[in-house]
Amino acid sequence: MILTTLADLPRYSYLGPSFAEAIEWARGADWGAIPEGRHAIDGDRLFVIFETVTPKPLGPDTVWEAHRRYADIQCLIEGDERFGWAPRTERLTVRSPYDPTTDKELYDALATGGKLFDFHAGEAILCFPEDTHAPCVAGGDSLQPVKRAVFKVRLD
Repeated sequence: MILTTLADLPRYSYLGPSFAEAIEWARGADWGAIPEGRHAIDGDRLFVIFETVTPKPLGPDTVWEAHRRYADIQCLIEGDERFGWAPRTERLTVRSPYDPTTDKELYDALATGGKLFDFHAGEAILCFPEDTHAPCVAGGDSLQPVKRAVFKVRLD
């Protein structure tokens, strides 16, 4: 996992052509003009999901996920949330086995060493298959909606 700012995101273009294309797209985005939903950039190889989500309090229903085929570049456009991370190891308890149609495996990561940190507008997180993550966790008593863009970069 890499935590950075949107301003510093271009330094990670070296990760490959699809990462560079996603980062360039993010740099030129007029976030206020993008409608919510999925937007293809390069078919299934690279797309972005733009969404407004209300973070949920941390609890037993918090979704911790990992992917196999895609890396995420999660960009927080407006608002603040908490973000969970845990290394994907055999110590994690699988909640739902891998589903290739959604490219997700769900875990109960908090019970086995997951960490939470603050994630603010203007920041970006890159998550790879070895990163179990829990986005959209409410911080404190605030349940204010956040605007986020999640780039999905296919790795194969």
